[in-house]
Amino acid sequence: LNFLISIMGITAYNKIYCWIGKGANTLYVRGTDLAGNKGTADMITVTYQEKKAEGKPGIIPGFETIILIAMLGVCAILLRKRKALK
Repeated sequence: LNFLISIMGITAYNKIYCWIGKGANTLYVRGTDLAGNKGTADMITVTYQEKKAEGKPGIIPGFETIILIAMLGVCAILLRKRKALK
C-alpha cells in the first residue's frame, strides 16, 4: 500500500508491504510523531479486486505491426530480385 498523509501543512509519504486476501481486509493504523506522542488508532478497510482481462493481448504491443512491415519489405525485395533474374 502506498499512502500520503498531510496534517497541518506537513506531508509524509510512506509504503507498507502486506499481503491481503480476496474481499475486504481491515488494517489498523496508529501514528507516533517524532516527539513520541501517540495518536489515536484508526481503521482502514481495503478491498481486493482482481483486474479483468480486456481482450486478448498480443505478444508485444506493436510487435505484430513491425512483423507485418518487415514481411512486406522482404516480399518487395524478393519481387525485385525475381524481376532482375528474368
